[in-house]
Amino acid sequence: MDTSYSPSAVVNTNIAENSANNESKDLGQEFLSQTPNRLVVDKIPAPIVANDYCCADELIGQPLVTCDGSLAINLFKGIRVDINANHSIYVSMGDSKVSVSNSGQNIGVVHRFGRVFKELVPQNNCHIESGIHLAKMCGRGITFTSLNRSLIYLVDSSGCKTTTERFRKLNHDFSLDIFNSHALSADYGRQRAFADLIRGSYEVSEEGDEKFWYFPGLRIRQHVLTGDLMITKSYGKVVVYMNPSENSVKVNAPNLRITATNRPDSCLSIIKPHSKDEQRVTAGFNNFRVKYGSQKAGFDANDELVLI
Repeated sequence: MDTSYSPSAVVNTNIAENSANNESKDLGQEFLSQTPNRLVVDKIPAPIVANDYCCADELIGQPLVTCDGSLAINLFKGIRVDINANHSIYVSMGDSKVSVSNSGQNIGVVHRFGRVFKELVPQNNCHIESGIHLAKMCGRGITFTSLNRSLIYLVDSSGCKTTTERFRKLNHDFSLDIFNSHALSADYGRQRAFADLIRGSYEVSEEGDEKFWYFPGLRIRQHVLTGDLMITKSYGKVVVYMNPSENSVKVNAPNLRITATNRPDSCLSIIKPHSKDEQRVTAGFNNFRVKYGSQKAGFDANDELVLI
């Protein structure tokens, strides 16, 4: 299945499409009248592919309204942020992607060395994949296995034991599914996008090395030279970090912390704090560890089960 996200064209905030409704035009003109110093394009650009869009230097930092009704901002170091009408976000940086739903309860992380999908419905599970290892954080504990093993293990407050489990496949860009899960119609999405632009603002630090974009319930902050990105969503409840130089991704959300890096000893870390039993999954190139409260288990470099 082709899950690439490539909008066929963008709608400029200066001149709306001829086919757009009058409300969208009014909102777009109101946005321009309130932000006279913002960079705009004097005509609707021709259809462009994703790679051309990401390399268009004149569009860096310029919010655009896409034809499907979402806001798109092309940032420094090849990072792109998409915001839909429900204020779900989708952040892409090369082969690393992060998606957070409008409620902040559904989160997806796609990284070169690991994938994490946290879902609220139906059972608030967290699905994890790192190389040949699979795991699931669920109500009964942490289940995990290896594609080289025939057994599935469960770690809970009583220890480690064999069990049965069905693991979710994470071999596609499921982060797009989260972003589009509650998508609205394109026409209504464009109206909401223009409304968000009107209420949004843009700032540059005194030193000129950091830029800020503000939208309802969302703040985007990026260092111009390094490309380090921090997105604060839901007024601080969810924070997304990206470091292009290290290809690292971090998501801090209520009761969940996800870190994905290129470090061989700990390329993936998922922590689910709990008032009684903390759940933790860590993965490296030669190890895989799970922790539930005081109980620990995992696989060693030979993919053999170890009790820690």
